[in-house]
Amino acid sequence: MTGFDPPELRWVDVDGDTQSPPEKALAAGESERFLVRVHAWAGAHLWVLLHLFVDGCRETFTVDDDGRPFRTVGLSGLPSLRWYGGAWSVP
Repeated sequence: MTGFDPPELRWVDVDGDTQSPPEKALAAGESERFLVRVHAWAGAHLWVLLHLFVDGCRETFTVDDDGRPFRTVGLSGLPSLRWYGGAWSVP
């Protein structure tokens, strides 16, 4: 396929400023939560998160939607609505 930009992965803080990926060491049985925000400007995209580092080694670990890929759809050229103040509105 041509004409498509490759996916871009960025770590950002709460203000949207780009940051270095976190380096977090976890003890056995410990877990960490990450907020994953996905944006698509156009088209429909299916995706899963696939990689994890364990003891410094990259391992494949699938994070998906109960066995199905997540789906993100771009709104370019489509009307958009937002939920604000208890009602749908056009931004």
